[in-house]
Amino acid sequence: MTVWIANFRGHDFSPAKKWGELKYITVGYVPKSSPDGLFFTVVKKIIETDAEDWLLPSGTIPMNVIIGAIWFFRHKKIKLLVWDRKREGGGGYKQMIFTQEHLEHLLESLCPEATSTSQSESQ
Repeated sequence: MTVWIANFRGHDFSPAKKWGELKYITVGYVPKSSPDGLFFTVVKKIIETDAEDWLLPSGTIPMNVIIGAIWFFRHKKIKLLVWDRKREGGGGYKQMIFTQEHLEHLLESLCPEATSTSQSESQ
């Protein structure tokens, strides 16, 4: 298994090694003025990922949203490692797993008319 780090800019991500080999989707400064360039870079890396790999958000919020959306679109599932500074021992990673089925169930529970509309449009 691999832990894909959204952006590497010198932080110590070694505590995440217990979930797998560390790899980076982007490294260093990522310009916000070129969304097409970011999409291209991200897609090239996400193609290498597996549905059972972990994604560790890091970097700017827009970049993490784009990476998360592409990841979820590709795998229909996202496994996140999110830093929690309140964890015992001065902080640690918290696991968060979201699947398409989980999202569909949540949407059906909270907004049934939205899911019935989307289902009838796809038929």
